[in-house]
Amino acid sequence: MRLTLVLCWAGSLMAGLAGSSASRTNALHRYSAEFERFALEDKQRPLQPDPVVFVGSSSIRLWTNLAECFPKWRPLNRGFGGSTMTDLLGAFDCVIAPYRPRALVVYCGENDIAQGRDPIETANDYEELLRRCRQLRPDMLVAVLSMKPSPRRWTLWPAMQKANERIREICGAHGADYLDVATCLLVPSGAEPDPQLFRPDQLHLNERGYARWQTTIEQWLQRRVGQPSGAPATTATEANGSSSSR
Repeated sequence: MRLTLVLCWAGSLMAGLAGSSASRTNALHRYSAEFERFALEDKQRPLQPDPVVFVGSSSIRLWTNLAECFPKWRPLNRGFGGSTMTDLLGAFDCVIAPYRPRALVVYCGENDIAQGRDPIETANDYEELLRRCRQLRPDMLVAVLSMKPSPRRWTLWPAMQKANERIREICGAHGADYLDVATCLLVPSGAEPDPQLFRPDQLHLNERGYARWQTTIEQWLQRRVGQPSGAPATTATEANGSSSSR
């Protein structure tokens, strides 16, 4: 086990996070291979100061061209597994703390609800996450992405909407930004998710789905983070000749 993972263990156990010590330990065991991969990447590539970091579950992990979508900000992708909010809190010292990000984009909680967890209880974990972010870096900018509707989990959408409303409230109370990335995935009537935006599993986004998210997130980065020094002159959206609108 590498030193980095040992430090993740120590940090999580000492942090006094919400949830049981057993839950935190399980998260570190379950995703240890991915955390080791992150550590290797960090060793091979010098870290930029004040990075933009994306964290969360497979909707982040599978966004494999993330850096190409946001070339101005060169974001780090630290999504892992099919993680839950409990997992994300347990892994805080592996996927967020080492980078002290200037800006953090989070997508998590959908898997909690799919496993039967109460939507308000799930959403309330964001209070602990944001508290830890502020403790780590008081000026950190945080965008929390709404849970998304999908054809495969459409029956769970009412519970996710309930969680989203609570997450919006928590973001407002803790100085974070809530980004609606759900509405853009629905058909024009709003009656159901657009299946053309999803992979064959009808759960995860395809390139067209991620393009919808890119527009909203890019606008947030432009407005809140601004133009990093030494960054490329154009974004992927601008290069394609399209404009961003929420």
